[in-house]
Amino acid sequence: LLRDALLEEERLAGKAGAETIVLAQQDRALYAVLAGVWLAQGRSGADVLALWERYRLRILGNPAPVCPDKGLACLRPKLSSALSRLGPDQVRGQVVLIDRLLLYRASAQGVVWTSVPIRREDLLATAASLERAVSSPATPMDSIDQAARRAGALLFDPLERLQQAGQAAPLHPSASASGQLLLEPDPLLGNLPWPSVETAAGPIGLHFNLEESPSLVLDRRLEVRSPEIAGSSPAKPSGQPLVVGASIASSAFSAGQFLPEVLVEARAVARFDEAPNLLLAEQATQAQVAARLATASAIHFAGHAAQQDGATRLLLAPQKAAPTGTGSAAANPGKPAPDRPYLDSDLLRKHPPKAARLAVFSACSTGKKEEGWNHGMSDIVDTLASLGVPDVVATRWQIDSGSAVPMMDAFYSGLAKGLSVPQALTTARQSLIRDPRYRHPYYWAAWYASGYGKSNLSQIFHAGR
Repeated sequence: LLRDALLEEERLAGKAGAETIVLAQQDRALYAVLAGVWLAQGRSGADVLALWERYRLRILGNPAPVCPDKGLACLRPKLSSALSRLGPDQVRGQVVLIDRLLLYRASAQGVVWTSVPIRREDLLATAASLERAVSSPATPMDSIDQAARRAGALLFDPLERLQQAGQAAPLHPSASASGQLLLEPDPLLGNLPWPSVETAAGPIGLHFNLEESPSLVLDRRLEVRSPEIAGSSPAKPSGQPLVVGASIASSAFSAGQFLPEVLVEARAVARFDEAPNLLLAEQATQAQVAARLATASAIHFAGHAAQQDGATRLLLAPQKAAPTGTGSAAANPGKPAPDRPYLDSDLLRKHPPKAARLAVFSACSTGKKEEGWNHGMSDIVDTLASLGVPDVVATRWQIDSGSAVPMMDAFYSGLAKGLSVPQALTTARQSLIRDPRYRHPYYWAAWYASGYGKSNLSQIFHAGR
């Protein structure tokens, strides 16, 4: 019954953009329950993960493949191919059911599942408690440690017990291994601050190279075109990085607060390339940004951000009005060109960043998942994943603009040395906590990487070495 219901839902969804994503999001419970049924029936771990990856593909706006004989596991060959390319990397993911939590670990050696008996509302309460604690700099560290350990005990410890029993490989600290720890969070846990989750080794964001993977079977077009692995000798990419310091935002979308730290941050990032496209203050308009997106080898945005109707908008400077009798105003008397002073998913789809290997959104809550469904293609991080950008760095709450400057300086310094994006983000967190002002997880746990790009970006960011 579940299989037939899902096949009918996939047929009704078709291949239409935003509506497909909405329908896929609403189908989550069907995929989750069927995954639990398949495990209870003794289906292979790879089959169950292939089913779940089918759902993860659909919520990115990709159509589900048609399987022979009304099957739902025909992504398994593609999944097996992706797992074989993991090398030292590991994947950890979750499927939340009403009365239990399903955890999986995937690596080049295969897929292992385990089950944790916990009610969904209790798990979500644990996640929400950690998010509230970490996202406020006023929360005492003892409270954060307790919430972080509770989350780790549910989300990581059961798989570590499998490792101790010889059924799964152990995690390796980033200090002694080049591998990444890829996370595939259940969307119900979308805002969990993963870097602050604690295992016996401490907060995982300080000890492991974390990256959240949209889907293991997602086509990574730019990674195919730019296959250099961190540590190798990369080729010089075409185009220049686009660095936006949007210190001025339209009063229609913000309180008009000027952010001088944004200019400091943008100039600091720009020094890592000889000739970046640098747009500051009133230069950072939508027209100027849109004209440079297609050829940008990387994108860095620093400034204000806002959430509206489930969509993330990166606020830009208002466009200067055209003189009377010129431009669009002359072509449409009485109807000046509309000013949309922000960068969002719609603009990215109209001007896809075809050459970008990295996008960094250094603003408040740029990667926060809005509550509820019906957001379509409005999530800016998922949009870039579906467009093929290998790595995106975003934030989950309102960041401190003062700490963002040293955080980003350390991050790009790591990229200039040939580190991968997850490695550079880990070293940036470690660097930030050395400053007594920024030891609280509020300052470093908001930042996370999404994607699975292992490119060496030192030919893009190198001048500051």
